[in-house]
Amino acid sequence: MATVLTRHAEIAWHNVGSHIALYNPQVAIYLRGLGLHPGTPEAARVLAAELTRQSQMIAFLDAYTFVAVAFAAMLPLVFVMKHRAG
Repeated sequence: MATVLTRHAEIAWHNVGSHIALYNPQVAIYLRGLGLHPGTPEAARVLAAELTRQSQMIAFLDAYTFVAVAFAAMLPLVFVMKHRAG
C-alpha cells in the first residue's frame, strides 16, 4: 500500500506541477489572493506545500480505488471456497 501511495503521489506531483508556472495567470491570481508576489521564495514555499497536499490527496484516492478494485476482484473467491464442516 505504501508503494502505491508513494508512486501515485510522485505521478500526481509531476502532473499537477506541470501546470504551475509563473506565466500562468491563475497562479498569479492565487498568489495575489494570499498577498504574495509570484517571484518570492515565500510564494515558492506556498506553491510547493499546496502541490504536496494536492498530490497526496490524489495518491490517497488512487490507493483507495486500488484497494476497492482488489476487494471486488477477490469477492467472488468467497463463493468458490469450500466450506469445512467441523
